Amino acid sequence: MDENLDEKVEEGKIDMLNPAETGTPQEARGFSMAEVKKDFVSGTTKERTGSGFSLQRTTTTSDKATQDRINDFLNGASKEFVWDERKFQFNLGKDNYYCYSSEQNGVTQAAIDFELTDKGIANLFRMRTDRDASRAYFQENGRTLGQDMFNTAINEMKTRGASEVYAEVTEDGYNFLKHMAEQGVISLTVDEAPKEGAFGLIRGKII
Repeated sequence: MDENLDEKVEEGKIDMLNPAETGTPQEARGFSMAEVKKDFVSGTTKERTGSGFSLQRTTTTSDKATQDRINDFLNGASKEFVWDERKFQFNLGKDNYYCYSSEQNGVTQAAIDFELTDKGIANLFRMRTDRDASRAYFQENGRTLGQDMFNTAINEMKTRGASEVYAEVTEDGYNFLKHMAEQGVISLTVDEAPKEGAFGLIRGKII
């Protein structure tokens, strides 16, 4: 394994990145992530792309129903990795923890969470999109919900000093981040595919 694995404890180990999207539709292969524009609304916690896509950050000040809904949604990314309410509340209380989601009419369609280390590394924890919502989003925008969510979140992390992405991944997460590298969002420095009974590892510079 790569020597970077020795730093996992210090940086914050990533247990799972498992998006519900199991791949990017062929029609989206030629899409350049550089074409997505981020419109950060000063004084709010909402970020938007040129397509109108937005993310809302969940914090300790968010109402309890919203907190529970987002955590439950992210827990659905994997049967092997879930956070109970206590663990989620603990992370929400950390200044360097970021949990973003996109919702419509009180229904969560996409969510992602990670921490930002003092070394500028965005440690990805969980990522999930609703399949039906992502399919509809792709039909309307020509790219997946996961692509826009990831790009918007990474752009926001760049403004906070992030320079790298780090994640231990399942096959789904590995394929997704490999595609983000192909799209020029990150430049991979570690690329280890998952093996039977073990996570893969993705690490890359944010472009």
